Amino acid sequence: MGHKMLVKAVVLSAAALFVWLTGPVLADHCHKAKEGEAAAKPKHECVKGVVKSVDAKESKVVVTTGEGDAAKDVTLSVCPKAKIVVNDEEKTLADVKAGEQVCLCVTKNAKGEQIARRVMAGKCEKAEADQCGKGKACSD
Repeated sequence: MGHKMLVKAVVLSAAALFVWLTGPVLADHCHKAKEGEAAAKPKHECVKGVVKSVDAKESKVVVTTGEGDAAKDVTLSVCPKAKIVVNDEEKTLADVKAGEQVCLCVTKNAKGEQIARRVMAGKCEKAEADQCGKGKACSD
């Protein structure tokens, strides 16, 4: 085997090893079943409140839930494949702005972290916005 072929083989092997090792970690972020486990249907819940901040690069959103003394900030990761709806139009997480009313349909991953799988912000009059609390809008 020539030197160039050997270098290509080593680089490709290293890349394949990286994907093999990090794949399960990245997949777990959005509530995937572990190898050998049956895929459990995730329980969906709705987090409603006002957007405090959005970090689209880190796929995180901070939502203030409740009012007055009961108000608290909840930080959620947003699944990369999450459906984002702003004012009844499909958008990206970067389009969600602080101060907007929001409803996030969330599930828990294997680590127990809440992961948003659907984000509905602003004026959401579609039927799916009303169904968030019932879990119907959060299907995979």
